[in-house]
Amino acid sequence: MRYLNEIINRLEKAGCNVSYGIKMHLGREGFYMKDLQQLYYDDTLSKLGRAINKGNSKLCYQYATYLNNLYAGLGFITAYYVSDSIAEHAKRGRLSDIYSLYDNLCNLHERYVSIIKAV
Repeated sequence: MRYLNEIINRLEKAGCNVSYGIKMHLGREGFYMKDLQQLYYDDTLSKLGRAINKGNSKLCYQYATYLNNLYAGLGFITAYYVSDSIAEHAKRGRLSDIYSLYDNLCNLHERYVSIIKAV
């Protein structure tokens, strides 16, 4: 339990709404931890980067939407908004607008993963 409390404290200091995330998991911290682990091992962000580089707006939309659900469920609201913006740009075929958003998302994602890994 100490492990979870330390992660929660660090994520909240990083601007995450962990209490919202835990509520999304029906108040069960164990389910929340499973999704944190999923984020740690998930490779969807790198798939999104490859889809952006290939100019595949359909895959960009698909991967960004998947990340939306993951970030929202964890209470990572800032990352949710960035991935949602990527999804909306991809939906409209405006991939040139995505590069800076993707860089921002990578920075947020790495910060969250480093918190999970550090504890």
